Amino acid sequence: MSETLVVHGKRVVRPGSTGPASIHIRNGVITAMHSFDSIPDGAELVDAGDSVIMPGLVDTHVHLNEPGRAHWEGFDSGTRAAAAGGVTTFLRCCGSSTWAAKMEARRPYATLSHLLEHADQTWSESSIDNWLEAFRAHPRIGESSQSKWSQEQ
Repeated sequence: MSETLVVHGKRVVRPGSTGPASIHIRNGVITAMHSFDSIPDGAELVDAGDSVIMPGLVDTHVHLNEPGRAHWEGFDSGTRAAAAGGVTTFLRCCGSSTWAAKMEARRPYATLSHLLEHADQTWSESSIDNWLEAFRAHPRIGESSQSKWSQEQ
């Protein structure tokens, strides 16, 4: 196996442009970006063709370990799934146990539209105390530990 891996494609997303390029990787670290046909002798080549090559995605609306719902997705499984899909950063949404209880009480929902309608209505009817509960449970800036929700589930 070569020490240098080159991934090249016709649709590489870079700051300010998208187009043909070669990405040079050494020991798992991107070391350079060059023109499409820049391939050093002995390098292992992966041709991405017309597939889009881009940096990791940022998901700005993530729900992990929702109150009463941690049995179907926990912090570990949710972050592994995100990473497998190319997500490198996520912003976790906060939750309210009152909101979750009201949403759970109305299940099953006939359609996705009914679910979303009820979610919006329930959140807009939430009290200041419900909002404070949600915000207090939200991870603080720079906090890397799991939230109180996941610890209680």
